[in-house]
Amino acid sequence: MAHPRIERVECLGPRCYVHYFKLEQSSDLDSALIRCFRKAYAVGRREHVGGSEPDRPQA
Repeated sequence: MAHPRIERVECLGPRCYVHYFKLEQSSDLDSALIRCFRKAYAVGRREHVGGSEPDRPQA
């Protein structure tokens, strides 16, 4: 994912990344960044491979 407001990306393991954003004012949350969030959410739910969100252990 590429966007000028991404400050850094950390890899926590295979297929597990954390993106850090810098938003200084509400207008920084533009349509391009919202599209990035939506795409990342869909990937996290495995929609890109026709799957569903992986089962999470119960706390």
